Amino acid sequence: MAEVRERRRGATTVSSTNQITIPADALRSAGLEVGDRVIAHADDAGRVVLEREHDVIAEFAGALTGTYHPGESTRRWIFEVPSKVVKLRPARPPHAGQAADRRSRSGAGPAGGR
Repeated sequence: MAEVRERRRGATTVSSTNQITIPADALRSAGLEVGDRVIAHADDAGRVVLEREHDVIAEFAGALTGTYHPGESTRRWIFEVPSKVVKLRPARPPHAGQAADRRSRSGAGPAGGR
């Protein structure tokens, strides 16, 4: 008969592809469910910690509730409002020749020129 090895409850083996099976009791105790994404990091020699991945979308979902009036479409803000916004051109500094030409037309010349 084959010898049966005694194993500690919850013990698992790292496979040749670096995979492990986490016991269901441990997952339930940690509040992890099928499909949850986890991040693994080494805490110490021989110790790996799994943490549920932080879901930014879920954290901020609904954060703008109440920002728009009931029945107001966000589609309006994406497509209609930008076309009504007046687009201002950035002021460009005049070229050196244009600045001198403006001074001569306005009657202003170099200091002491008149």
